[in-house]
Amino acid sequence: MKIVPLNPDVPPTRVVSVASGKGGVGKTSVTVNLAFALADLGNKVCILDADLGLSNVDILLGVEPLKTLEDVLFDGVSMAEAILPVGKGVDLVSGASGVPRLAELSLVDRRRLVEQFQMLDTYDYLLVDNSPGITQQILSICLSSKDIIVVVTPDATSITDAYALIKVMTQNGLWWSPQILINRAKNPRHARLIYEKIRSTAGKRLGLSCAYLGCILEDRAMSAAGLAQRPLMQVSPGSAAAQDIASVAKSLDDKGLDRKGRDISPVRFLDGSIMRLKQQDRSRKSVTATAKRFARRNATLDATALLGGLDHLSLCLDRLDLPHSEDEQQQLLASMRRELGSLRALLAPTGGATPTKPVRRTSPIRQFDGNIPAPRTTGNGKALLICPPSPMRDVLTEVLSASGLVPVATHPRTTDEPDFSGYSLGLVCWDAPKHELEHLVSRAAGTPVVLLRGYRRAPEQEPSLADAPVTVLHKPFKVTDLTGAIRKAAGLS
Repeated sequence: MKIVPLNPDVPPTRVVSVASGKGGVGKTSVTVNLAFALADLGNKVCILDADLGLSNVDILLGVEPLKTLEDVLFDGVSMAEAILPVGKGVDLVSGASGVPRLAELSLVDRRRLVEQFQMLDTYDYLLVDNSPGITQQILSICLSSKDIIVVVTPDATSITDAYALIKVMTQNGLWWSPQILINRAKNPRHARLIYEKIRSTAGKRLGLSCAYLGCILEDRAMSAAGLAQRPLMQVSPGSAAAQDIASVAKSLDDKGLDRKGRDISPVRFLDGSIMRLKQQDRSRKSVTATAKRFARRNATLDATALLGGLDHLSLCLDRLDLPHSEDEQQQLLASMRRELGSLRALLAPTGGATPTKPVRRTSPIRQFDGNIPAPRTTGNGKALLICPPSPMRDVLTEVLSASGLVPVATHPRTTDEPDFSGYSLGLVCWDAPKHELEHLVSRAAGTPVVLLRGYRRAPEQEPSLADAPVTVLHKPFKVTDLTGAIRKAAGLS
């Protein structure tokens, strides 16, 4: 594919990927407000929402995009149609749940996308808001960017998962310094201690240098701005968090004065992401084929559980690299022993004694059989919030509280299936396959449920919920509409 060379007389667009090892660290809020802070410095900024599933940049900004990045990638829509102005000097290209399909694009489609992505050369910054965690998509996008910002909070799991993300990126080719941004810090000194912990471990274990971008102090004004669906930089520019974000933007902008290093244009960013996804797709298919061949040798072997167990052990090893209290270290070691016992059972020969049943970390997914249990007695004033840790969970918690309900948040993938009994309402924000949503909602029995879905899909991809007390809201939706649906379903209005 022909790549258009950069014009040496024009400062290149800086492609900045914002990532985190786990959800719930405020990554999307940071991305949105950083964009407005960079614009205040005279830059022209475009936010590219590359979050999978229920992407939420548009919800945090209170806008309703008519076209998304997915339309540009796969439906022939021009980039100009997908670009939505959201503020002075700030534009948005909204979510793309089909990003992994980039590996399947033909050469003709890739050439068309090159032409579309050249439109982004007019920006000073392209801020890419990634999904939380460690996936093929995140690795491909981050490693194809000029700058990588890893958002971390003081939470112990956030620190260890951020290091795990950096480690996996290093194993996949990262050689330049990722920039560490500490969010929700108690004070600047506390933030520095967290950064030093990550920096020293990455330097010792990975031979990689990490840079300190800055910190954002814990500030309730941030969540209040999210509830109002407006950037903090506009709602409370004088707040402590807004001033911190302005300092982070200035630091990032100053680092861009030195043009030495990696030259990444939006087109090169796109091409690099596609090529990495193709390589990872080939590797994944090779590993899957090997696992299946191995599974055929032993009819009792669960290849998926085997690979999942190995991933869990790898994550535990990553976390052991970081300092822990004696109790935390013992918990990690106990978890590794349990996983090893499970793997031994999986690999045990079929002859002789019956192997011990593997220990599973999550309940098996069951298909929805169409039968809804008998209604239970609902509670008074409590709402069960089923949502992965993310900025969206923070917003929904605020919405439930503002609606007069006490939110109780849980992750959709837990050892025990969610129990809706004793709750006035269930609020589900989980873009899972239809059979998982059908099974989850069937657990609600008589408890009313509000289900938040991503952009509309084909009818065959939507869950069958006709016989369940469910209110479905599709993106994009307004907070006022969500509040009304919650209060009506819970019998509060």
